[in-house]
Amino acid sequence: MHKPGDVILGGLFEIHYTSVFPELTFTSEPNQLNCQGFDPPGFRHAMTMAFAIDEINKNSNLLPNVTLGYSLYDNCATLVIGLSAALSLASGQEEQFLPQEKCLGTPPVLGIVGDSFSTFSIATSDVIGLFKLPIVRAMIQILKRFGWTWTGLLVSDDDYGRYVARSFQSDLAQSGGGCLAYLEILPWGDNPAELRRIVEVMKKSTARVVIVFAHQIHMIQLMEEVVRQNVTGLQWMASEAWTSAAVLQTPHLMPYLGGTLGWVEAGGGLCTGLEDLENVETEFLDVSNLRPEYNIYKAVYALAYALDDMLRCVPERGPFSGHSCATLQRLEPWQV
Repeated sequence: MHKPGDVILGGLFEIHYTSVFPELTFTSEPNQLNCQGFDPPGFRHAMTMAFAIDEINKNSNLLPNVTLGYSLYDNCATLVIGLSAALSLASGQEEQFLPQEKCLGTPPVLGIVGDSFSTFSIATSDVIGLFKLPIVRAMIQILKRFGWTWTGLLVSDDDYGRYVARSFQSDLAQSGGGCLAYLEILPWGDNPAELRRIVEVMKKSTARVVIVFAHQIHMIQLMEEVVRQNVTGLQWMASEAWTSAAVLQTPHLMPYLGGTLGWVEAGGGLCTGLEDLENVETEFLDVSNLRPEYNIYKAVYALAYALDDMLRCVPERGPFSGHSCATLQRLEPWQV
C-alpha cells in the first residue's frame, strides 16, 4: 500500500500469516509466491501507521510544508519476503507509484517501521538486540515454581529460535531447574513429514510440559498434526502472543491447548454460535490491547519529530560536517 509524499516512511507488517513457495524450476516466475491466511491484527497495524502519517500531515506545527508518504509491505510471515521488502525500501528500489512533479528523483525512504517478528528485525537491522533473554529467564522461573524438571522445547527455524535454543539450555543448566527431554526445530513452510516426526517424538516422550518459542504459523501447522495424532495431556508454555490468536481459540483445539500458559491478557469465553455479529468484536476491531499499535504510532512520530528537528537546523550550526544542515532535497536516512 503506497501514498506519495516528499519523504516516504516504509512499513513491514504481517497481512498474511503464511506463504506457499512454488516448486522451483528453470521456468518459474518470481511472482508465483502465494500468500495465504488473512491476519486482521497485522492489517490493523498497517492501518495504524497510515493513520499516524495522515494525522501528522494535518498538523501544521509538525513538518510544515512537508508531506509524509508511506510504502507498506506484507511480509507474509516469511523471512525472505520481509527481507526483500526491507532491502527494496532501503535501496530505493521499491515500487514506483506516482511520478514527482519536479525532476528530483524518487523521494527518500526515511526509515522503516517494523518488522513485527524479532527474527526478521535481526536479519534486517544490526541495531535490533536479542531482547528475548528476559522471557527465557521468566520461563525458567515458572518451571522451577511448579517443579517441572523434565520438559520439551520447540523453537522456530530462524535466528530467534536458534538463539533461544542456546540461551535456554545454558540458563536451564546454570539454574539447576531441570533438563530437556528433547529439542526440536519447527520448520518454515509446508513440511508435513517433519511435523509428523516431531509430534511422534512428543508423543513418545515422558515429558508432559512443552515450551514453544515460535510464531503463530508454526503453531497452526503443528496443531494440525497434534490433532491428527490425538496427543493430549500436555502442558503448553508459550513465549509468543499466539495464545490469543482466534484461529487457535476454537472448541476443536481446546482439548489440546486448554490451560496453556502464555504472555497475553486473559481472553473471554468461547463463542456459542448465537452471537449477533454487530455486537461481537472482531480481531480487527478489538481495541482491548493496543500495545503493538501504540508502538507503531510512537515509531512514526519519532521519525517525524526527528525529521522536523533536522529541517529546522540553523545554517552553520548544524550537526554534520562543517556544521552544515541537511536539506529535504538531499536527505539521507543516516542523517536522521
